[in-house]
Amino acid sequence: MLSSTSEPFTATSCRRLAEDDFRRSLPRFQQDAQAHNQKLVNQLSAMAAGYDATAAQLALAWVLAKGDFIVPIPGASKIAHLEQNCVAAYLTLRGVDVATLDELFSVHNIQGARYNDSEFILVDR
Repeated sequence: MLSSTSEPFTATSCRRLAEDDFRRSLPRFQQDAQAHNQKLVNQLSAMAAGYDATAAQLALAWVLAKGDFIVPIPGASKIAHLEQNCVAAYLTLRGVDVATLDELFSVHNIQGARYNDSEFILVDR
């Protein structure tokens, strides 16, 4: 739902996905779930603004704040996006913000499964 640009992935942009884009079939990208999850992304974006960062940078910083045993592997199709992603390594999040993000994006707060049942067989749960 995030890109390394300043614009979050919105319900409108979901409809603009190519017809053969696999995300069109994912439960999290269906209209009701996507509308709920977009509200969470909007909160992330607001918090990111307080760090003078993009939502994607804050999300990466949050993952990095979880410990040295986790290494995020963000995708980037352009050098500029890779450079923007690297900024996350220099963000130091306040403990209260890490806790807020933990709650905001807890498994119980996200709507829609990550994959369809037929796709879960391809993933080591």
